[in-house]
Amino acid sequence: MIEVNQPDRALRRRHGKSDSVDAEAVARAVLSGRATTTPKTGDGQVEVLRMLKMAKDSAVRSRT
Repeated sequence: MIEVNQPDRALRRRHGKSDSVDAEAVARAVLSGRATTTPKTGDGQVEVLRMLKMAKDSAVRSRT
C-alpha cells in the first residue's frame, strides 16, 4: 500500500483544481514510483497518546 501526502502544487496551478485532476496526478505518481510514502500504522506511542487524549476530552465534555 502506498500513501500520497500532497498533490503536486505546480500541476494543480497549471491544470486547475478538481478531484479528477488530483486523482489522475496521484495515479501517475504511484505508477511512476514518485509516491513512495508508506501509510502510518495504527499502533505505537502516538496512537496510545491519541487514544488517551480522546478519552480525556470525552470525560471533560461529559462533566461539563
